[in-house]
Amino acid sequence: MTDILETIDDKPNQNSMSVLKALEIVAPILPTPVYWHDVNGVVLGVNEHCLKGMGTIREEVIGRTPYEFYPKDVAEHILKHNEHVIKTGQILSQEEVINNITTGKLVYALAIKSPLYNDEGKVIGILGTSIDITAEKEAEELKKQANRIVAKEQEKFREIVGQVNHDIRSPLTSLQILTSKFAYLFPEDERNTFNTAITRIIDIANNMMNYFKPKVEVENEILSEENSPLLVSIELLEILAEKKYEYIKNSIEFRHNFSQRGNFIFVNIDPRAFGRMISNIINNAVDSLEDDEGIVEVKLNVEDEIVEIVIEDNGKGMLEVIKNKIMNNEAISAGKKDGHGIGLTQVRQVLERSGGELDIESKIGEGTKIILTFPKAATPNWIAESIIINNNLIVIVDDDPSIHGAWDSRFKTNASTIAIKHFEVGEEAISYINNLPEIEKQKVLLLTDYELLKQNINGLDVIKQSNIKNCILVTSHYANTKVRELAAKSNVKILPKALAFDIPVIFKNG
Repeated sequence: MTDILETIDDKPNQNSMSVLKALEIVAPILPTPVYWHDVNGVVLGVNEHCLKGMGTIREEVIGRTPYEFYPKDVAEHILKHNEHVIKTGQILSQEEVINNITTGKLVYALAIKSPLYNDEGKVIGILGTSIDITAEKEAEELKKQANRIVAKEQEKFREIVGQVNHDIRSPLTSLQILTSKFAYLFPEDERNTFNTAITRIIDIANNMMNYFKPKVEVENEILSEENSPLLVSIELLEILAEKKYEYIKNSIEFRHNFSQRGNFIFVNIDPRAFGRMISNIINNAVDSLEDDEGIVEVKLNVEDEIVEIVIEDNGKGMLEVIKNKIMNNEAISAGKKDGHGIGLTQVRQVLERSGGELDIESKIGEGTKIILTFPKAATPNWIAESIIINNNLIVIVDDDPSIHGAWDSRFKTNASTIAIKHFEVGEEAISYINNLPEIEKQKVLLLTDYELLKQNINGLDVIKQSNIKNCILVTSHYANTKVRELAAKSNVKILPKALAFDIPVIFKNG
């Protein structure tokens, strides 16, 4: 795997490897030919259906380009299409005529290719599948009949992709269950990376399915399904954490500066598109730094009903003519080495769909500020925006010992008027609370994690079995729809764990 990954344009990192490893797991169970190339056209992987269609074996294609097993004109046709898919970022199809390597027989195929992204939204190659249309091509003189066959084959393929999309969820769900079962063996960030790779495979299947949907249906899906309330601060923190890992060998300082109000602000936007957009802009900022050294700072602020995100670097800056072209939506030829212009089409598309705006401030030799503004979205009713303490007995449940000390530091200013009890085991917390006199039980403020590793219960179970009304679920799984639904049924507010030490704590007497 590592030798193959070295053919990718950038050096392999954990994010790229997780996606490629996930493909290796999933490809064998797919009922159609599937293959994936890197950005240079080198074959990284194929499944058995693909090998059978080519009339060859894995060792003859892995690590090679089409030039090594097809005639030059065929290889050029394939690789030119790969480049176009990568350049446009679209799912595209073309007819490809190849020779079965063993029999020499001509095979006509409709190749459908999608950009293959890593977890930062960067294209690392293409993912393709193909439909054998040899029979249709041979009957091309019967145009109407051929059209009916193509339409039928396309619908059949859509049904196959739909079935794949359905069937693929079973083994991926099993992998997710295994990850959960043995979660204590892996750091949380590694678990999240693996789960993200699984989600990306499902997204690829969904995107291929959309290829055969009517244009209006796809546009309606974009308008009605993609945008949703996004907690901006957490998403930015997660992207910055990934960038610190991605550029760990560089002397780059990643900073963030969020206003208190900004910590709990939402905007309506597609979460995946937002992540790719911010990742692209930060990558551009890094590219503008001299000798891989410098500072990239992300700021978040709210003024009235406007959310402002500023991504600032102290790099080379950009020429006024380049900035003007960007602001006027003109195509620019500046490459990645100049630290601007990359991924701007995607940035504009995201902004258009979410009502956002772009501004740029830059000076040569001093750096660049990319300023994104969005309308503020209504705060969802599931989030806890403050912790109110009224001479409470605070019960804290979390299987991570370090969290307990951090909570103590939040409440230490009023330690003389409140009592704090700590539990790492949920069952012990339930027993303690239920043995309290009723008058004391009514004073309890329960702060509990959702995921309690190697225990048979979760934080919502602790809340339910202790019957505490004044409670907050403090969890990294805040974005999990199932967790939100369960919390809503129990009328429980959720606090993203990353914001636990930014949430206002209000002390009241009485």
